[in-house]
Amino acid sequence: MSILGEEPIIVRRTAPGSRVAGAFVPGAVSLITNVQASWQPLAGVDATTATEAERSSQWVKLYTVTRLVPVAQRTGTAGDRVEVDGEIFEVRNVKRQRSLIPHYRVEAVEVQEGGS
Repeated sequence: MSILGEEPIIVRRTAPGSRVAGAFVPGAVSLITNVQASWQPLAGVDATTATEAERSSQWVKLYTVTRLVPVAQRTGTAGDRVEVDGEIFEVRNVKRQRSLIPHYRVEAVEVQEGGS
């Protein structure tokens, strides 16, 4: 199945890190290149899910049949990073939609590479 207006995006997924001799070693990053998504700017971000700095950042919403991984600070899970029009966005919220075409609605905030 496909979603109207979808195009290929690149997803960067980070594996969980580990401790080696007491030092934290970040997990490896893998590229997922076979993901299709339809996206558009997202306005009016929910103040309960965004930090003060993030509320003034650029947000996008994506619709895809591929399950993306959101940031989970409680467990230390790194969120997927997606490239949209040359900009990098970190996945913050993922909601499964069960409709005529089952899919995921994803909210992501722009980040600078090397940033959080």
